[in-house]
Amino acid sequence: MKNFNFFALLLAINFVTVGLITTNIQKAQADVFCPPVEDDCSQDGTIESNLEYYKVNIRNNTNRKIWVAVHYQRENSWITNGYWALDPGETSFILGGTQNRIQNRYIYFHAHDRNGNIWGNNQFSWEVNGTVQPFFQTNMGGEIREFTQNFTLN
Repeated sequence: MKNFNFFALLLAINFVTVGLITTNIQKAQADVFCPPVEDDCSQDGTIESNLEYYKVNIRNNTNRKIWVAVHYQRENSWITNGYWALDPGETSFILGGTQNRIQNRYIYFHAHDRNGNIWGNNQFSWEVNGTVQPFFQTNMGGEIREFTQNFTLN
């Protein structure tokens, strides 16, 4: 009987957590700094350009500290990294250069704060530090350039 109660408690906690995530998704919003461009892209999202790699920044436009994770394609592998802690108003360079080369115009972000706000949706999810988190997709545009993902609250 003790095992049953323990598992019932875990199930209830997971149900409440999913409910909180679903409720708070509506409050958080991520704004893209660069508008999407629909040209210069192959079928798989890889950019065809003379430039080499995107340089990706994240910016916290909220009045709270947030934690951000990213899911991106490097060559033939998909990688999930996180978390970057950003204070209000802070911008951080997270991808680009020789270590984290990214040519795919599609990138995925997850962020959250201590108040339960979450940037992400149930369409995309990946594991970050042992926990599956919701992500949202961003199209960085058809021209490889410096890109900044902004995080705001409504």
